[in-house]
Amino acid sequence: PPPFLNRRRQKLRVSKIESLSHDVIKLTLALPRAQQKLGLPVGKHVKVFGPNKKGKEERQWNGRPDPEEGRTEIERKYTPVTSVETAGYFELVL
Repeated sequence: PPPFLNRRRQKLRVSKIESLSHDVIKLTLALPRAQQKLGLPVGKHVKVFGPNKKGKEERQWNGRPDPEEGRTEIERKYTPVTSVETAGYFELVL
């Protein structure tokens, strides 16, 4: 199958969440096909989008002013920790 990445926004299913420490997790994201590879060169990143949830204190995030206040969605960039040859899934450490 062709690589998953195609420069368009796509949805994936989180198949596993592993706690690595009190504030670090490893996400495993399942690709649509078991034999499919992500298609990202070594050292590059993927963009992850998610809803902008409100913090415990208004206009604050982790005790600081929230630079994304008012946005409905946030974007983060992560470099996968799996091999470029891995098929069917990839992992991100957050």
